[in-house]
Amino acid sequence: MSPSTPNIDTESGCKAFLEIYRDGLLNDTLPFWVPRAEDNVHGGFQTARGRAGELLDTDKSVWAQGRFSWLLGELFNTVEPNPDWLRLAKSGCDFMIDHCFDPLDGRMWFHVSDKGLPIRKRRYSFTESFAAIAFGELAKATGQQKYREFAEKSFDQFVQGNLSPQGPAKFTGVWPGRGIGFPMILVVTAQQLHLQEAQHGSHAHLGVQRKVGAKHL
Repeated sequence: MSPSTPNIDTESGCKAFLEIYRDGLLNDTLPFWVPRAEDNVHGGFQTARGRAGELLDTDKSVWAQGRFSWLLGELFNTVEPNPDWLRLAKSGCDFMIDHCFDPLDGRMWFHVSDKGLPIRKRRYSFTESFAAIAFGELAKATGQQKYREFAEKSFDQFVQGNLSPQGPAKFTGVWPGRGIGFPMILVVTAQQLHLQEAQHGSHAHLGVQRKVGAKHL
């Protein structure tokens, strides 16, 4: 640790790091993306951009729709009730509801066009985990039951999609192993939903956790 690096083991050091990360998020990162990432025509976000903010690709990552919607909702709920943050979070979540669920199996697309036309779906279900926490934050911010139901639906699909993935296995059985991606994301997603729902007294997602069982953690 260099002499100029705050000592996180001290109260003053923790405060210094808090200021660094808060300033970096609110005064550097967020001003780059807002309103630059907003798609004013089709809704949602276009995040394939260069260092100067120029648009490099009009297609949309559905992971990014969920993650950025969650960030904006989290900021609205915990930092400041900024109406622009809420409006943008709603734009991202509504785009996912309207375009990013495959009606044939209920799973979410991984990659869509700017208009929301489906391009690609992965065999694993991580898109749903990011959507779940985004919907959860928006439900907390707006009190609308629709978003709470989509949070629970997405979480359920995330769990079931990873316990019973579709398509061929990624690896052969020559070297036995077990990935940590699903249990890691499962824990943090469940924690986020628990925090979001606590004030409403609704914990329907906890039944899904019990159904998963400790052996999958």
